[in-house]
Amino acid sequence: MDNKIFFKEQLLRTLNNSLVGQVILNNMTFVILPSNADNETPKNTWDEIINWWVLPTSTHVKLSLDQVLETLTSRQGLLPLWIKVKQQSEDLILLNISRRFRKVKDIKEFHKDNENMPFVFDNSIPVEFTNEMQKIGLTRKLLWNFEVTEQEKSFFENHPLTFTEIRQFIENHFKSYIYFPPDYNHRTPDTKRYSKLVIKKDTEFSIVENISTANEKNILTTTDISKILDTYLDKEMNYRIDNITIEK
Repeated sequence: MDNKIFFKEQLLRTLNNSLVGQVILNNMTFVILPSNADNETPKNTWDEIINWWVLPTSTHVKLSLDQVLETLTSRQGLLPLWIKVKQQSEDLILLNISRRFRKVKDIKEFHKDNENMPFVFDNSIPVEFTNEMQKIGLTRKLLWNFEVTEQEKSFFENHPLTFTEIRQFIENHFKSYIYFPPDYNHRTPDTKRYSKLVIKKDTEFSIVENISTANEKNILTTTDISKILDTYLDKEMNYRIDNITIEK
């Protein structure tokens, strides 16, 4: 069976068995929340690829069912090993997922007697989707993609984006990545997602122009992440990303 069909049918079964009233998946909003348990670190190459390159723009943000399917079922026939489901409100469903992705046969072996596998409905799990969490997710999405939807932009109108929040994102980003933007070498010049400047982390931070080309030029090197970020946001973006102003 196709992974997307399997995922959708199992999710519907889980919700139908747990909620009162008719469940219409396409009318619901979902939020993917990866597990932060210490024993959930990626175990293999595909775990790392999905966790580092697929999940960042789709976690801690509101998603449609199709967006959830695209995020969690589209890589090498893999699905999260387990998914804890919580209904936060009538039409908001939280998906607390394992960071380990496995084939369906391995998921069946892991769950054994759970007919809803990989889903486990549990309204007692201690997770809530808050405005603060949503802002972290949308900030990460904006800084990865350099764009968000019009509806997501309206969130920033009510919750302005600040330099401090960008700095917090960058500090966390460089715990796992060497470059920002992380996929700079897959971006096409003269497109919205292209960044002429790239921040590189080594023993110090550097801003590099036209990185990995014959015209590569170092703009600034320092250990001061705030100075690096201020220079980058000023020179590359004029303190605006997708028409969202960053407050200093």
